[in-house]
Amino acid sequence: MGGGQASAGSDVDLLMPLDWRAHRLTSCCALAVALAVRTAVHAQPFDYDRLVTAYAAGHLGEAVSELARWPREPIRHGVDATVKAAEARLRAAIMLHTDVAASSLGSDFALAEFHINAARRLLDVLASRAPHDPRAREFITHWYELVPSLFLVVRKFDRAAWLVQEGFDRSPNNPMPRPETASSAAPPIWNRRGPNRSTRRPTAMPTTSGTSANDAEISPR
Repeated sequence: MGGGQASAGSDVDLLMPLDWRAHRLTSCCALAVALAVRTAVHAQPFDYDRLVTAYAAGHLGEAVSELARWPREPIRHGVDATVKAAEARLRAAIMLHTDVAASSLGSDFALAEFHINAARRLLDVLASRAPHDPRAREFITHWYELVPSLFLVVRKFDRAAWLVQEGFDRSPNNPMPRPETASSAAPPIWNRRGPNRSTRRPTAMPTTSGTSANDAEISPR
């Protein structure tokens, strides 16, 4: 009986009009293509550009939370791909990394350092345009006012002092960042007039013990 049913089903299939069979085949192919595209999209989840766009559009928490979970290699690729972006997009990417760092300082200091250095990589690009763009200069000054204070909160005074000195190097004629950015417990790089500019600044930000060079500097200067 089962064989008869199978035979009947085969007969029905064979007797199906040609255009019906062609339509069914086309539908199956379309479904297969859709599934393949969907699989490809999910196989490449690290869309850095999308996160920068989301952050710039005001979806700060979502963008910060997602980027904080990414492995470092796609972040490096994303940063490298952003260096030629317009100023507004550079600012958004810099602040995205800064916010990830701020949210990670208390729980994962190495991750926070990595994102600060990602921001500094993009800040280098913005600084190269600053002589011709007062808005870029203003943004850079404000960034160096903010970020050292993040390190002071977790008592990483060497990093705070290093960034303050870097801020003065970038804006030598600007009185910012102000001396009150640092605490009295900071290293002797500070004097009563602000950072001691005669102090030699290292060529790379001090790093946590055990942090690799690639993590300390996202890209060579």
